[in-house]
Amino acid sequence: MMKQTMLLAAALLAGAVFGGEVYKAELKDLQPAGGLEVKDGVFRVQSKRVWISSKTAFAVDPAKKYTISGEFRFLGTAPKSFSLGFAPLTAKGQPIPPASIHAVPGTGTTLAAAAAPGDRTVRISDAAKWNGKTPVGAVAFNAREGFADFPNYSYIGMKKGSVKKAGDVWEIELVSPLKKAHPAGTGVRQHIFGGTFIYPVSKYRQFGSGWQKFSGTVTGMTESTRSDKAFWPRTAKVRVIILTSGGADDSVLEFRDLKVETAE
Repeated sequence: MMKQTMLLAAALLAGAVFGGEVYKAELKDLQPAGGLEVKDGVFRVQSKRVWISSKTAFAVDPAKKYTISGEFRFLGTAPKSFSLGFAPLTAKGQPIPPASIHAVPGTGTTLAAAAAPGDRTVRISDAAKWNGKTPVGAVAFNAREGFADFPNYSYIGMKKGSVKKAGDVWEIELVSPLKKAHPAGTGVRQHIFGGTFIYPVSKYRQFGSGWQKFSGTVTGMTESTRSDKAFWPRTAKVRVIILTSGGADDSVLEFRDLKVETAE
């Protein structure tokens, strides 16, 4: 009886601490399915560039740890890069692109003049802390205090080197014409493009034909930046993603035991 009680207690503790498996890859759940096949538990796809996503989007709790793992091997010409991770989504299932939540600190300000559809330049009240040298900057409109606008989908790219003082205001040149009008006084801030997904596993030129286990963990939630170790603001669900690039016609990716497990 004592032994059974101890085993039961251990099982309950393990369940409370480790939480268990929340996702296990199956062929019917992976997309796009073209060219992807599975045999004896080994998934195989031949492609110069692999982009695989789960159809399933499962709920996440930032208070828990989510470890994604699997065994992979690269046959033929090895790719230059390999990434394994999560595509973040809102509670309604909307994708969260990095430019919608990655703010440059201290750049919140307002439009100094109304902006009309077709404008290629906007005038803002203060761009002293804006990064004019970055090639991946964006102007986010309808910005609100405390990042209450996240994810903010009302953004547009800005040209590198385009942050210029013009009298009492600043001018920002855009990469494309505005599609929507914004009145003077509209909140704006600088955002950053790049790093499309959450990549707890990201490797470059470290591949071979033997099986290699890759794993990475995500926990917590950032306030106003993208991260590969924490969920992005407003993340409620995620999809599993696998990416490779820089391969050749004979490049083959094989993987097995792809799963996600949680821990408290």
